[in-house]
Amino acid sequence: MTSGDHNLGDPAELAALYLTGALEDDERTTFEAHLIAGCADCERELRALTPVFEALARLAPPVTPSALSRVVTLAAANESLGELSEQQMQGVGELVAAVEESLPELLQAARDWEPYSIEGMYVRPLRFDRERQRVTALIRLAPGTRMPPHQHDQGEQCVVLQGELSIGHRCLRAGEYRYWKPGEPQPVQSSDDGCLLLVSSPLD
Repeated sequence: MTSGDHNLGDPAELAALYLTGALEDDERTTFEAHLIAGCADCERELRALTPVFEALARLAPPVTPSALSRVVTLAAANESLGELSEQQMQGVGELVAAVEESLPELLQAARDWEPYSIEGMYVRPLRFDRERQRVTALIRLAPGTRMPPHQHDQGEQCVVLQGELSIGHRCLRAGEYRYWKPGEPQPVQSSDDGCLLLVSSPLD
């Protein structure tokens, strides 16, 4: 494929964005498929820029990621539907530990969270999956918040990161999770003292 066949943008800019991780998930997938299809221009730019970015990475001083960025990273690594594997459960444990360590910082970020239609419920989206029409988000429930019964056409997963969540007659504590199958009715959910949740849910 020559530059005359190129319709994704400037090869040098695309290669730089790819190497820095600045492309969205769908953009990265498209670009990688473009490379596999045999774009000589983009391949050449990647080969030229890779040593530069590797050298810059070695020169850059280590930076301690924020609590929110760590939660985002761990959430992306452990996002799943259905029963969690042993490795994912270990990841959930690490996620809960990160939250406990940095809870004040996370709660301070609540001013940037979006109030939901349910009083006392606040949402902080972490990542969107446009292809599957899903969102992974942090949800904060203020003390005394109640979510009415509902259900989704797709499955939903909820991990308790801090506090306790009552689901019907069952109480989930930090590190525990619940998975609802597509169409499965969800009873009233509430938190007497407030809680922080990680939820993977359909966009409906």
